[in-house]
Amino acid sequence: MVQPNTSGKKTGKTLQDRVSYNIRVLLAIKQTTQQDMAHAMGIATSSLSQKFSGKIRWNLDDIEKASDFFHMEPEALVSSNLWGRRGLNPGPADYESDALTD
Repeated sequence: MVQPNTSGKKTGKTLQDRVSYNIRVLLAIKQTTQQDMAHAMGIATSSLSQKFSGKIRWNLDDIEKASDFFHMEPEALVSSNLWGRRGLNPGPADYESDALTD
């Protein structure tokens, strides 16, 4: 059973950090740029860069637009287990096909 954190101390990365990390991983897998993603989201590339750096927070609309860009459920972008949320158990076939880019 997982025990709640009652110490008042943060226990690692924030949800904002997790979203940024997951999106960076997906950009690398898809071999696309922040500029392409920003265009698809309808925002300036500089705004997207500020989201990655933590100067601007990811909001629900951003997460929804990003998930549309990657053709996945929004929940995957906030998950600490990106592969599991996509329903993937990566194996050789996943890297030899379009399974990660569709």
